[in-house]
Amino acid sequence: MKNNKGFSLLELLIVIAIGAVLIGGAAFSLNLLNYGDVTKCARNLNESIRNLKVESVSRSTEYCYLILRFDATEETYYMVTAVSDEELDEFNWEEKAQILSYPQKLASGKVNISYTNRSDGTGLVDLKEKSPLIISYKAESGAYASEWKQITLESKGIISSIHMVTKTGNHYIK
Repeated sequence: MKNNKGFSLLELLIVIAIGAVLIGGAAFSLNLLNYGDVTKCARNLNESIRNLKVESVSRSTEYCYLILRFDATEETYYMVTAVSDEELDEFNWEEKAQILSYPQKLASGKVNISYTNRSDGTGLVDLKEKSPLIISYKAESGAYASEWKQITLESKGIISSIHMVTKTGNHYIK
């Protein structure tokens, strides 16, 4: 009579191989979720910048703004569209702006948003550390009134950037 209470080395290897495939699939799926967060956020921001340009050119108000801010208590990025008859900055925008839209959630704190005024992408400033980021257009020409050249969104090594051409007011995702 044979003893069949144990398991063979071959059975153990098969179980380990199946486990490795399942773990690899789960890790790949999580990576795809992060990629989706970053690209979705970049597309939403790009569309909001496009809408800001249209709003800017069509309004008689001198200044139109897209304001991105980080709420540290909620660990969330928000964006809002605003207009003003005078130029806004990071210190006076809450008192002086006429808000056109409810604050829209852009991303959770898992996504890191940074920006720079250099076209080569260096000198990035983290929005968590220096909030808000204010983007505006010149109504008469459609060019950017703000100096920002690039907004970078990153999460777990996945990077998406919005590049802005200051003189023309154009922008694109890279």
